[in-house]
Amino acid sequence: MKKKGRSYSEKEKRVCLKKLREGMSFAQVSERCGVSVSTLRKWHKQESEPAQRENSQQALGQMAREGMRMNVDLLVRRLETACTAEREMEQIRGQLRRLGPKEKGESEDVTRERTRLETALESYYHLSDTTAATFLKTLMAVRAKEEMPRADGELQNYETLLKSVMGEEF
Repeated sequence: MKKKGRSYSEKEKRVCLKKLREGMSFAQVSERCGVSVSTLRKWHKQESEPAQRENSQQALGQMAREGMRMNVDLLVRRLETACTAEREMEQIRGQLRRLGPKEKGESEDVTRERTRLETALESYYHLSDTTAATFLKTLMAVRAKEEMPRADGELQNYETLLKSVMGEEF
């Protein structure tokens, strides 16, 4: 059976730990306070374990928040880029409509302009509705955790999100 040693008051323990934090060695604190080195090491370890665990949990939580924020920023940028591309494609389509249908004998300048506009239109990446809906659903799920919709129904999360991405044209 293990023999129980001397018991120390909480005040003695705090004084010893304070001296350790101030930079004194275990041997110095042991000499001055009359506490064995092994007891000091045990107290020091017990004191630092919860703090280390809490710090690592906080760091992990912070990294997760930053990762989520970066993911949200990426999705918002993709949606904004898609909205910008959609606006530009609509302008090109309007220019093509103004040129009218292809006709025999049209000028070379009109044919060249039509070809340029059609090539420009084909070069745009079009975000599919399904992909956009998935992005919005993901963003809504993330933002729903931060912002709950108002009880009066004013500006639900998805409406706020669409307005932030698409502007007032929504």
